[in-house]
Amino acid sequence: MPPSPAPQPRSSEPLARVQDRVLLHLRRSTLTLLEHVPANAAGAVLPAGEVPLQHRRTVGSGRPAPLVLDPARYRTDTATPQAPFRFPPANLCNPDGDPGRALKQLDRCPSPFDALLTPTGLLASDRTGIQALLEAVRLVQGLRTRRLVLALPLGPGWLTRTGTQVLAALLAPVSLPKALVLDGEHGPVGSVEELRALRCVLTELPGTAVLGATGLTALDALAHGAPFVSVDAAPRSEGPSPPGVLHHRLLTYLAGPAATAHLQGLGRCCCEPCLQWGEERAHGRVGRPYAVLGQDGNAEAAHAHNLTVVSDLARKLTRGAVRGDRTKLWRRMCTDAVREHDWHRDAAGPALPSLGPSEELLFRADHPAR
Repeated sequence: MPPSPAPQPRSSEPLARVQDRVLLHLRRSTLTLLEHVPANAAGAVLPAGEVPLQHRRTVGSGRPAPLVLDPARYRTDTATPQAPFRFPPANLCNPDGDPGRALKQLDRCPSPFDALLTPTGLLASDRTGIQALLEAVRLVQGLRTRRLVLALPLGPGWLTRTGTQVLAALLAPVSLPKALVLDGEHGPVGSVEELRALRCVLTELPGTAVLGATGLTALDALAHGAPFVSVDAAPRSEGPSPPGVLHHRLLTYLAGPAATAHLQGLGRCCCEPCLQWGEERAHGRVGRPYAVLGQDGNAEAAHAHNLTVVSDLARKLTRGAVRGDRTKLWRRMCTDAVREHDWHRDAAGPALPSLGPSEELLFRADHPAR
C-alpha cells in the first residue's frame, strides 16, 4: 500500500503524523497481512502487544511509519456507567485503579505510538450506553494529554438521526481528539441512512476520526472532514475466501458470483502489489488480472490490493484540497464511477449478469436512485 498523502503540519500539533492518512487497522488474526503490504505503508492501527518488526523500520521518507495503539476492549467488553474504560489491573503507581490517573499513565507511557486510543468498551445504543458515554466524557473532561484519543466504539443503532443528535450533544464539550470506531462485527456502515448519519456526526463534531471502516466508507469520511481514517484489514470475513475486489474506477467491491463474473472483462490491475505480482512471474505483461485476484485462496492478496487502491484514491482526494474541495472532488469521483458502471454494462452486453451501481454509490454521487 503506497503512502497516503502526508501534509507537514507543525510538529507541535497533536496527531500531526497521522493527519490525512489512511491507516491499516489490524487485529491479532490479521497481522499476517503485513507480509503482503509494501514496506512503505502509510501506517497502522495495532492491537495491544509487541509491535511487529515491519513497523519499527523506517519508510522511504526516513521517518518511522505512524502507529496508533488500539487496546480493542470493545471486542471483548461492553462499556458500563461504572466502567466505560477497561484498564489493566491496578499497579504500584495507581494502587486504587483511579481511571483518570490510568488515562494519564497510558498517555505518558514510553512507546513508539503516535496516538493511543482509550480502552473504551463497546457503547450500546441504549440507556446504559448513553450513561457509559456520559461517564467517559466526565473522565476525560479537562484532561491534558499528548497522544490520547477518545475511542467511541459504536454498537448497532447509533448511526440514526436520533443517535447522531445524542452523540453531538454529549461529545460537543470534549476537547480531547475523538475517533468513532466502526468495528465490522458490531457497527458497520451498511446503508444509505447510516452513511448519511455518519456524515452528520462528522459535520457536528469537526475533527473526529473514523476507524475500522471499510475502504469506501473511510474515503467518504475523509472527504467529509475526518482528520484521519483506518481501514479494517478484514471488514467482512476473516476466512480464506476473498473479501471482494475493489475496482478503482467502479468504486465497487466485486464479490459474489454475479459480480465476479465481470472480473475477466476488467483486464489487469496496476496497483503496486499487482505490479510486483506481474514482475515476479515475468509473464511479459504488466500487472495482475482481476480474475486472479478473485480466485479462492487469494484473500490476503485481495486485501493488500484493496488497501492500496484505497490509499491511492485518498492521495488523489487529499492532495492540496481543503475540506469543501474534497467533498466536491469525492462527489465527482463517485459520479464518474456511476458512469463507468453504465459503460461497463453496455460493453459487457447481455451475456453477463447486470452490474449496476449500488445505492450507496448513487448517494455518494448525489445521483437519483434507480
